[in-house]
Amino acid sequence: MFSTSELTLGTDIDKNHMVRQRTTNNASQEWSDGSINDLRLSAFEGDLVGLHACWIEKDPQAPLRLWYASDNATFQEYVRKRNLWTREKTWEGYSGAAGVSCYSTGEGDFIYVALINLDYELEIWYQDITNQQSEWEQCKDYSPTSIPDSS
Repeated sequence: MFSTSELTLGTDIDKNHMVRQRTTNNASQEWSDGSINDLRLSAFEGDLVGLHACWIEKDPQAPLRLWYASDNATFQEYVRKRNLWTREKTWEGYSGAAGVSCYSTGEGDFIYVALINLDYELEIWYQDITNQQSEWEQCKDYSPTSIPDSS
């Protein structure tokens, strides 16, 4: 769950293994179903399932991203552009039972995603959000000097 000054958004996987979204307007405090529910996204049917929603403040084209495990070795990435959710990328070769994490500095030009591969090794990927054609690139070394500086 995360909040901005205007809304709070929560994502979850229901008992039928469907990805669910609930959103509230912070002024009214009334919760409603979110638009991701209309896509009927089916999640991995495991005891542990990776799921993460991330707000990218500096990316006006796609400020909201969602990753969820669709099977035991695949994550789906969805982005919300102009109030519409679309599939951005399929990430194959990552543990569906492991967590996924997204990070963006408020003023930086990069977003990061961390996934656990099938050899149980951490992989960190980054994308330049100032270039709409930018592809995800893998960080080969996790030292602070190898990850692109977001300032």
